[in-house]
Amino acid sequence: MDPTQDFNLFSKAFATENSVSFLSGLNPTPSFPSYSGPYPVGTLDCEVPTSEVLSPSPSPDPSITTVSFRIFYPCNPPQQGPKSVYWLPDPQRQYLKAYAQFLGASSDFSGYVQYLPFLQLLSWTTIPAIRNAYIRTPPKGSGRWPVMVFSHGLGGSKNAYSHLCGSLASYGLVVIAPDHRDGSSPVSFVRDAEGRVVKKVDFQPLPHTSSKTTDEARDQQLKIRLWELGTIHKILVQLDHGRKLTNYGGDKPIEAQPQQSLYSKDSLAALASKLMGDKVPDTYKPSLAKGDLTMFQSKLDVHAPGKIAWAGHSLGAASVVQFIKTVYYSPGSNPPASYQPLYTPGKSSSLTRQITPQSPVLLLDLWCLPLESSSTQWLWQKPMPSYAESGPAGANLLAILSEAFFKWRGNLLQTKRILSEKPSLKKPQKPKRAAPNIFYPIGSAHLSQSDFGVLFPFMTKRAFGAKDPARVLRLNTRAILQVLRNMEYEVAGHSSIDMEESRSLGPKPELSQLVQTRRITDKQDEKILSMDGGVQGWLPVKIDEGLEGAEGLLRAEKKKTPAQAVAKNETGKPGKPGPVQAVAKNEAKKMQGKAGPAAANAKNRLASGKPIANGKPVTNGPQVAKVKPTAKKQESKKQEPKKPAEKAKPQSK
Repeated sequence: MDPTQDFNLFSKAFATENSVSFLSGLNPTPSFPSYSGPYPVGTLDCEVPTSEVLSPSPSPDPSITTVSFRIFYPCNPPQQGPKSVYWLPDPQRQYLKAYAQFLGASSDFSGYVQYLPFLQLLSWTTIPAIRNAYIRTPPKGSGRWPVMVFSHGLGGSKNAYSHLCGSLASYGLVVIAPDHRDGSSPVSFVRDAEGRVVKKVDFQPLPHTSSKTTDEARDQQLKIRLWELGTIHKILVQLDHGRKLTNYGGDKPIEAQPQQSLYSKDSLAALASKLMGDKVPDTYKPSLAKGDLTMFQSKLDVHAPGKIAWAGHSLGAASVVQFIKTVYYSPGSNPPASYQPLYTPGKSSSLTRQITPQSPVLLLDLWCLPLESSSTQWLWQKPMPSYAESGPAGANLLAILSEAFFKWRGNLLQTKRILSEKPSLKKPQKPKRAAPNIFYPIGSAHLSQSDFGVLFPFMTKRAFGAKDPARVLRLNTRAILQVLRNMEYEVAGHSSIDMEESRSLGPKPELSQLVQTRRITDKQDEKILSMDGGVQGWLPVKIDEGLEGAEGLLRAEKKKTPAQAVAKNETGKPGKPGPVQAVAKNEAKKMQGKAGPAAANAKNRLASGKPIANGKPVTNGPQVAKVKPTAKKQESKKQEPKKPAEKAKPQSK
């Protein structure tokens, strides 16, 4: 018997399911590849009432009465029928409509878009993790699982980065993915004890330009986000202490089954479990109470200072930077009167002891504009805590840029300033100590950092030229894990296949091969953080180079729209769709005749080209009124005859 049969069978099942989904388009449902790490992954949906949490700071919005997040963790899979989780949360129709509005559809039209066939298929997409599975006992080395908190970006949610979070969990991390209720998600809901929705939080569109009004609105978003991160930290501490907390989470529990023996005493599975430091249970406990959180007691490494890793994408990365610096510099820093902190934890809070110069900070496509508010300029000038004398300088800092963000020179300059020893300088200097780890994968897009690239590879390639988004996430996972290994986190090693040292499609390495000693970090991956460019398509970025003209470009961007170069292309505007909508429109036309009448009507309306004013069809009774062309359109029509003349020039030669 294979000593790692408990997770190998599960991995093979999901691999088979995913491979079948791509065969000849027989199953067009968007799907994820299986996780590459040695551990099977469990997941739990959580929504905890704040009334039960001793929050380190008062809520900036009293109407938000719960904190919502999803946990990914190494688990003991059930022997029978692992239950997965739908990627699109309930209520699915409202989420589909909200995503359509986020991508530029009008409020009325988004009601029809949800019936498009290729969007309806999302309702069947599942995350390759087992819902409500029992958490695995941590390895003997530390006796606790290392913990990471991952903050989503604009248009994201607690499920939108599931593949990255699940991949990290498969290597031995417990990853917490908050669902921010600050108006940055397409939609989010606050529930009560009976699961009833008591508050709906819609997406709040804000300009990508800096102004007093916009800065105040972004500051309010960050206030909510920072408070949620601080509250989640307190929840984790209370869970590890064994305090029972109510969970309104929406995942259904695994169906009750009779208790049965999980391991026989003489089985190799038990031997492998002992090598991993697991306690072999006498009976199998497949039926957890709905959203049971008590299983995390004494299993989370959340008490030792600096042991929680903090990560995020885009606005989430900005949230993490602001959170880390706000907490670290809050006590006894004597800020000027102009500084208005967005979050104020109590001086005796355990959070102020948790955030230290040793805290790893992992940033994907850091969006710097939200950090440039006039009310927090004093904090902007402060370096990351890791540059304190007792810190590792840039060794525990990682920034991964998509190619689009790397080419966005103004934001690149600000990213380098934030990660430098002296952010007050206009241009970062050559570091005297360890430099921060900055990389970008060639052919990657902003969406490549999330689940959307993996679920819609064709669309992201057509719209943004993104290549192999699944590999981009694998590279991200490798870099994040190696930074943590360098900081002495006990996480599993990569196989030679994961590190692209072998093209073999053989099975994953057995756990027993990774844990011959009590450590499981023997398999290092130094190449992924090498500044020599040892990984194909994975380029290092030096903090003090490549900034020629960036300062002037930054000033020009501030006069225009700092984030428009990326955000406009990826989200579009009502009435002015970007490439995502254009590709979606073509996909809808291809699916003609494969859905019911409602979807067909929606497709026809999408592809009809009927006049739209202010994001809504202009109607005159039952007929669609004709809209007179604007002056700009009339001028463009007058200039049309000139085009043939331009094409004729080469022919005359």
